[in-house]
Amino acid sequence: MIEEDGEKLFFGADVAPQLNQMKSKFIAKYDYDGKLCMELRQQWWQRAQEEHWTFLFYHDIATPVLKC
Repeated sequence: MIEEDGEKLFFGADVAPQLNQMKSKFIAKYDYDGKLCMELRQQWWQRAQEEHWTFLFYHDIATPVLKC
């Protein structure tokens, strides 16, 4: 998380590489701890909506940057 001038920029690395993984209860084959990663995605997505984060999705061709 980078915070500057009231803006929050979030990079979730391998836990949050694509927008579609954030919007549902998703467990990836590559997750070391699938349940924990799913819970983190849900927590981050909820906080992002409330706090208006900007996400950086490095594996998402359609939506590499999303401002909530």
